[in-house]
Amino acid sequence: MPSPIAPADAATVPTLALAQFAASLTGDTLPHDIKVKLGDLLLDYVRVASIGAGMPWSAWADAYMAELGGQGRAAVLFRPHRRDAVRAAFLNATYAGSVDADDTHVGSMLHPGSIVFSAALALADEVNADGRDFVAAVAAGYEAMIRIALAIQPSHFQRGFQSTATCGRRRALPFTAQRPPIKGSPPPSGSSHRSPAV
Repeated sequence: MPSPIAPADAATVPTLALAQFAASLTGDTLPHDIKVKLGDLLLDYVRVASIGAGMPWSAWADAYMAELGGQGRAAVLFRPHRRDAVRAAFLNATYAGSVDADDTHVGSMLHPGSIVFSAALALADEVNADGRDFVAAVAAGYEAMIRIALAIQPSHFQRGFQSTATCGRRRALPFTAQRPPIKGSPPPSGSSHRSPAV
């Protein structure tokens, strides 16, 4: 009979340590230079998304999301309508990932901004987060996404995987850990507002 698995602490489990780190970030404690860098990255994200929003596949994605429904409180960049957080994040990531001109982290072989900002913006609208929570969520998203990708590269890429997509799908989790639900508002779809199991 196999022996029971002993509970692990954050020091011995990298995933737990990363999740705890991401959940502990606050906008008030981030260094000024990090906030400035994130502001620059946000402008870059919006620049690239403004180009991508005009691409034919973005129009297809818009039409498909409209067919699926899902009205909500989350803004869709460069569009007058709002969607639920999942669909808004999908559309914004589609726009931002449409041209290969977005931010790149070479070592991790990914473009974190298109995923991180899309998820954080959509969820910030959904839960009515303030700017401090948004900045902390973005910092957590960049940190977690890059560290996850660094842990699996270069073999991940060599096996044919694109890490922006495979590591990026985990970006909404640190944001939901940043802020408890607003009193009286439902949590975003698929979110439990608990510490993430990255």
